[in-house]
Amino acid sequence: MNVETTIAICNSQRSACISVMKSTRMCSLAIAVLIIPVFICGKLFVLMIQASRSTAPQTQLVRDLFKTYDKKVKPTVGPAEPVNVTFSMNLYQIVEINEPQQYVLISVWIIERWDDRMLWWDPLNYSGTIEVHLPCENVWLPDTTLYNSLVMKDEDSRRLQNVVIRTRPSEQVAHIEMLYPAIYKFSCKLNLEFFPFDIQVCTMVFSSWTFDKTGIDYFAYANSVGTSNYIENEGWHIIKTTMERIEREFECCPIPYSLLEIKLHLRRKPLFYVVNLVIPTSIITLIALVGFFTTSSASGIRDEKVSLGINTLLSMSILMLMVSGQMPTTSTSIPLIHWFYLGMIVIISVGTLASSIVINVHKRGQLGKRLTQPTISIIKCLSFLSMTTVPYHLQIHSKELGDILRTDRFTKSWKGAMRRRTNQPYVFSGVSLVSDKSTDLLIGSAFGNFMRTNEESQIVDVINGESEKNQDDTDAGTKLHSEIFNTRHIATKESTRRRRILFSGDSLRSERLTAIEYEWVATVVERCCFVIFLIFFLFILIGINMYGFIHWWINEG
Repeated sequence: MNVETTIAICNSQRSACISVMKSTRMCSLAIAVLIIPVFICGKLFVLMIQASRSTAPQTQLVRDLFKTYDKKVKPTVGPAEPVNVTFSMNLYQIVEINEPQQYVLISVWIIERWDDRMLWWDPLNYSGTIEVHLPCENVWLPDTTLYNSLVMKDEDSRRLQNVVIRTRPSEQVAHIEMLYPAIYKFSCKLNLEFFPFDIQVCTMVFSSWTFDKTGIDYFAYANSVGTSNYIENEGWHIIKTTMERIEREFECCPIPYSLLEIKLHLRRKPLFYVVNLVIPTSIITLIALVGFFTTSSASGIRDEKVSLGINTLLSMSILMLMVSGQMPTTSTSIPLIHWFYLGMIVIISVGTLASSIVINVHKRGQLGKRLTQPTISIIKCLSFLSMTTVPYHLQIHSKELGDILRTDRFTKSWKGAMRRRTNQPYVFSGVSLVSDKSTDLLIGSAFGNFMRTNEESQIVDVINGESEKNQDDTDAGTKLHSEIFNTRHIATKESTRRRRILFSGDSLRSERLTAIEYEWVATVVERCCFVIFLIFFLFILIGINMYGFIHWWINEG
């Protein structure tokens, strides 16, 4: 019994201990459940207090501003009150000017400024905060549009970021500034009449697409576009820029729109085109012209001139294709460089035709027909102008003709003087000094050195003085007659010998002289062609380029 009693007492004590332990554990768990939330709430409360102390004014300001603000509504008090938008643009870079497709691609920085009557606040209520930066999606924005843009999506042209809002409590408005970069691709009608010395004026038109001037009124912040950060373009130079506000009426709307018209005055830098197009073309054309100075080839023919002209025309065609690829397909005007190329092509084409004519003249010498005297006279005049040497046999022929002409003048002078003196022929020692035509060559050969007009009176005085001399003069007259006769005999013999050699009827000699004469004619013709074409070449080269340069220089000033 005692053992059983002891065991029961032990079991009862054990049960009591277990129950005490369970109750203690439950109390600890309850205490932990109560303490942890209190700790977390307290910690959060402390964090909220710290956060409210640092960001409360701006957070509260934004919360209060946009509590009743609607960005879809124009921010004015009355519906008839316009929003005045001030527009400014800073040019950063001219990316591309495309002549064939007639457009301009530029990179700019835009600033738009306007007043919003729904977003102002009193800075005293928000710890003196007068400015906040917010995303542009949170406020009302003017629908500023580039009218002549070639890009339809606004996201592809400009990148809108944040707006700067500044309060003006005295005026009860908030001034908003929106700065954004943009790349505009807009149409520009390029006038290429003076290319590559052209001046272009490209116009950009900005305005609202839906609001007339009673809804949004645009004003220019400055009279020109800013260029302080401009990156200089290698092909174009900015002469000046203008920005002007205009009003324009459209057929769709009775009230006019206010537009901002921005003009870019651009001047092309022609150095690239002068070095790569004008100078090579001039050199190629000059080479074709210098070919006229080549009297013949090593084989004695001139066929290479035609090949030179054809090869030059092919080179000009390739260069003209290079230029045509940069020109728009228009028929309103012909660019200045096209006139230059057309002029050079005409010179080379006519020069090639002239080469064919020279070859034809050269080969006519094979027919064996001698030149006529009028033709020789004309070619001699051209030969003097072109500084070409006359063939030797034609020089001898001209000298003999000159002697005959001098003889005629001398004989007529002598006979006239004698008739006026005695009305009879003068006889010197039984020899008539004034004879018929058979002795004209004799007198001309003997007194060829006394053939000047101012010496005729001296000759007459000598003849009159002979009639008053004594008989001793008869011996002198006989001696003079002998000298004249000997001179006549020698001159006649030499002349006959030259004529027999040069103008004989031998067919072989005649063919050689004919070939020499036509070779001379061909040389004179090609030299004259060279002079004429060189004058036209310089006129086109200097005239056209100076005309474009003067236009380029005047518009720069």
